[in-house]
Amino acid sequence: MKKDELYDALVKRALGHSVTEESTEYSVDDNGVEKLVRKKISVKQVPPELSAIKLLIKKSTDDFDGMTEEQLLKEKERLLKMLSDEDKKQENKKWNSKKRRTE
Repeated sequence: MKKDELYDALVKRALGHSVTEESTEYSVDDNGVEKLVRKKISVKQVPPELSAIKLLIKKSTDDFDGMTEEQLLKEKERLLKMLSDEDKKQENKKWNSKKRRTE
């Protein structure tokens, strides 16, 4: 796993995320053929983890100590964009799960 992937996973845990689970149930008819009886799709919200937040805060203070004002502003913009993108992903997942339930 690359360093960026680990960091992204840590951010995901710190922000919280949703998980889609699919459960299917089949039965066998008189001819021995499996038929779908029930299909359930659920979206579970995983809350933010305090330990991941603490690690990010510690890492961010270590990283930011030697930065100039300009570098700090660029990093602020990058982080805000990342949070915005993550919010959009979460909204899209919610929208898609609602859409699936109505179909």
